[in-house]
Amino acid sequence: MKTFYICDKNDFMGHHHQFNEGHFIDLPNGRILLCTETRNEEFQKRWLAQSHIFELPHPLSGETLTDAHVAEIKHVLPDVSTNDNAWSLSKKVSAIHPLMHLR
Repeated sequence: MKTFYICDKNDFMGHHHQFNEGHFIDLPNGRILLCTETRNEEFQKRWLAQSHIFELPHPLSGETLTDAHVAEIKHVLPDVSTNDNAWSLSKKVSAIHPLMHLR
């Protein structure tokens, strides 16, 4: 299932072959908001083990964004808040980049 990450663009570009259809928006701090799905669980474990990769709440978790998530993406999505979950974030971000959706 697709989910959102915040990472350096080089992290994604260096491993793009390990993902199914990834799309991103550049963030002002040089990082990216990435919407993608890993090709296998082994790579996903290695990807998430990197301390500089932020996984946003999984779409099925029902969890909302943290203050740290909001701080990273508020410059491109001013109306994002800690009340947003993955689905509401998807709706907001797809207004900027239509291919960044969870469906």
